[in-house]
Amino acid sequence: MVQRWVATVFMGLALLALPASLCAQPVPAEPDSEPVTIDQVAKTPGGPLTPQEEAFDRQLRQSYSVVDQMQGPLEGAWRLLTADGKPLFSFQLADLPRGGVEGAWRDLRRQSALGGSGFIAEIYRDEDGLRMSFYERDGEGATEIVLTPSGPGQWSGNLWDDNRKVPVTMKR
Repeated sequence: MVQRWVATVFMGLALLALPASLCAQPVPAEPDSEPVTIDQVAKTPGGPLTPQEEAFDRQLRQSYSVVDQMQGPLEGAWRLLTADGKPLFSFQLADLPRGGVEGAWRDLRRQSALGGSGFIAEIYRDEDGLRMSFYERDGEGATEIVLTPSGPGQWSGNLWDDNRKVPVTMKR
């Protein structure tokens, strides 16, 4: 009997020691009277954020910023176009923090083909430009692309495919 009483007292003391923030119920937010559009980053459809939601939002933005700072300038989606603007390939590149670049390609001229996509075999980048090679079809030679920077978010150069040279531009 004494043991049960001691256990009950200790349980009561433990509950009293809980921080008030764990027990507090959030105050319901007042809904906005007007619709909220996606470009209104300071507003939410359910009204103002609670302090806990604001802390979570700050942490999420800080984490995104840290990851974004670790990525290089080639990170993301790119399209390779002919001189007259016809799409040839799309690339998804990962510009790794330790200096390497990896990626995948998709042939925009034959998107539903089984062999219409794959991994880029080799990517070499230096201060003068960018060289990529990948294999579109098994048993055939590599498609080579050599590019130099030609403006913000843009590279220009040539693609060599089946021993023919094609002037190209790569853009975001």
